[in-house]
Amino acid sequence: MFGSLRILQINTNSLNLTDYQKMQKKLLCITNVDADISVLCNIRLSNKASLVSNFIKNTEKGNFDFYHNSTKNGRGVGLLVNRRANLEVNISFKDESENILLASIKKGQQEFILGSIYGPR
Repeated sequence: MFGSLRILQINTNSLNLTDYQKMQKKLLCITNVDADISVLCNIRLSNKASLVSNFIKNTEKGNFDFYHNSTKNGRGVGLLVNRRANLEVNISFKDESENILLASIKKGQQEFILGSIYGPR
């Protein structure tokens, strides 16, 4: 069942939330890969997660849910999940330093754990 699941992993080196057009371009490049789940690290949300969530809800490549562990202008991890993949996502762990986000991903009766982990220098 998970054999056709497409997963992308990318270090975004910031989602550029201070420049809305750059943020849009970066997110569109990520969604254009056509992955079911995009594992993101180094997203640096700075308490502006709503900008990403609102933009990603309705794109040409689908409607996405955004899960994250990032409130600062450094580090931060997240997951973009395309709703068409019909996955149930439950966040199971977020660390205090905002380097780890673990989620239980379920489709039908099958389940696996997926993590977005950022290992800064």
